[in-house]
Amino acid sequence: EEDGFDERLQFIDVMDIKDEDEEEAALLAQSFVEDQEEETPSSRRLMPGDHHEMKPGTHCDMMFQPLTCNNKIEGAICTSKSLSSLIESTQPGDTVTVPCGECIYIDTTDGSSLDFPYGLRIEGKLYVPPEASVILRTKFVLVFGIFK
Repeated sequence: EEDGFDERLQFIDVMDIKDEDEEEAALLAQSFVEDQEEETPSSRRLMPGDHHEMKPGTHCDMMFQPLTCNNKIEGAICTSKSLSSLIESTQPGDTVTVPCGECIYIDTTDGSSLDFPYGLRIEGKLYVPPEASVILRTKFVLVFGIFK
């Protein structure tokens, strides 16, 4: 890993993203944030204006908070459920979603491509082990949980 870039992963923009795709991704993100606000105590939320020294448009103007369903997986070793099995269990036409509170590992080691034509949504933890070598092809990746 050099300068924050992990050479084991490559994100390739092979699909044309249309305006409606970007709008759909934004709506998904907004609905997820609204759902999580109901579960998270206000004392753990970053509220607009909390960091007055930050300029408008920076991350401090948004409400970010850890997902409570992931409290026990930050340091978890992910060995029980693979990304390949998650892809296989996803219905055709659906976004592949790493569920909140679950730890999924990337089990591809041969540098092959995994296609996510309807996007990849990470609510839980998606772990990239040292031996992983994969190309992820997708319209979007929404990370609400942990991508490590």
